[in-house]
Amino acid sequence: MDKKAVELSINIIILIVIGLIILIVVSVMFASQAGNYGKALNDCKSKGGTCASKCDPGFAAFLNTNCNADGKGTNDLCCVPVLT
Repeated sequence: MDKKAVELSINIIILIVIGLIILIVVSVMFASQAGNYGKALNDCKSKGGTCASKCDPGFAAFLNTNCNADGKGTNDLCCVPVLT
C-alpha cells in the first residue's frame, strides 16, 4: 500500500472520531437543557398563575402543573389571568 493512502485513511478515521465526540457532547448538552425546559413548562408561577381549588371568572384553569404536587387533591388548578 502507498504511504500517502495509509496516512489519508488514518486522517479520515481521526476526523470521524473527533466528529463523533463533538456529536456526543452536543447531544448531552441538549438533553440536559431539554429536561429543565420541561420542568419550567409545568410550573404554575412561570405561567403567571396561582394554585387554587377553583378559578375565579376571568381566569383560565391549567391542569397537570406543579399545583397538584401535594397529592391531596386540593388546589389542583393553576389559575392564570385571561388577557382581554
